[in-house]
Amino acid sequence: MSMTSSAITFDRLAYIDRLKEAGFDDKQARAQADALDAALRDSVATKADLEELAGELRTEMANLKVIVSAGWSSRRSRSAASFSPPSNS
Repeated sequence: MSMTSSAITFDRLAYIDRLKEAGFDDKQARAQADALDAALRDSVATKADLEELAGELRTEMANLKVIVSAGWSSRRSRSAASFSPPSNS
């Protein structure tokens, strides 16, 4: 799975403007915007990322269910074959 965050929209210019309105100078505002932009791109999962992961987990769980079920059926067959009812003598 690739964690791409292309669905996240970050308006750097609006963010810079808000920081400047709050008292940051242009250089500080741009540095903050660059840092936040990098953090969002590198470490935030999007809804699509989570949906993809959920699909992969569902597939893995279904595969495990088949494996466990097959193992349980095999064990029950062996137990039934080795069972001999008591004789009526």
